[in-house]
Amino acid sequence: MKRIKCSVLLAWSIGFASLGNGQPAFFSNCAYDTGNNATLIIPLTATLEVNGMPLSPGSEVAAFTPDSLCAGVAIWDGVQPLVLTLWGDDPFITPDTKEGFAPGDTIQLAVWDKASGRHFHRANGRFDVRYASGDILSDNGHYQPDALYRIDVLTVHPIAPTALQADQLPTGAYLHPPYPNPFRRQTTLAMVLPQPMHVHLAVYTLAGQEIARLAEGPLPAGIHYISWHPKQLAAGLYLLRLTTNQTAQTHLLSYLP
Repeated sequence: MKRIKCSVLLAWSIGFASLGNGQPAFFSNCAYDTGNNATLIIPLTATLEVNGMPLSPGSEVAAFTPDSLCAGVAIWDGVQPLVLTLWGDDPFITPDTKEGFAPGDTIQLAVWDKASGRHFHRANGRFDVRYASGDILSDNGHYQPDALYRIDVLTVHPIAPTALQADQLPTGAYLHPPYPNPFRRQTTLAMVLPQPMHVHLAVYTLAGQEIARLAEGPLPAGIHYISWHPKQLAAGLYLLRLTTNQTAQTHLLSYLP
């Protein structure tokens, strides 16, 4: 019975997906055809907004695993429901490689807004997601093979760099882990500075060669977000390093073009 259910749901999903508006322009190299899946629907009646404005046609909604793997993407055209196939991991054929969602993984959404050209995710946006409940609907936001999800509300509120109060700031400069990581097109970095200071933020090869300088000079106290879009960069591991007059911090970046 489970195999029949999976086949029917997959065929139903593909039937709707064929009505889509071409290939995604922003989110690339997302998982597909991994052997198991679930389906997420955003109907035309849903509230779908970015910064208080309706999501523009041609925008993209993607689903990410907790470890930042893109496991599905679909295009919103404003004319028909968005149907997003959530691809699950196949632990039997490729046990050493995770391609998609594992059962129980939280479904993390990201949005590329075509009108503004901005990419929103959990590091630079606050997402309000409300799942519908029903006899055949799963409303807990966690992946299960063959599950069906419907979103009635998806709103994104950008998180802008802010000047924090003194008691909210760390005692020293802090570089948050980049998100997503591994990444394919873009990753976002967040620095927290307890006071105005001179910073040097750059990306290096593992041999120590600087290949991209992301910030250089004095910055005010607060949270600072920087998005990095590498171009003509080979796949591999790189070092993200923040240097101030007080500290030096490093994170490992994994780029998958």
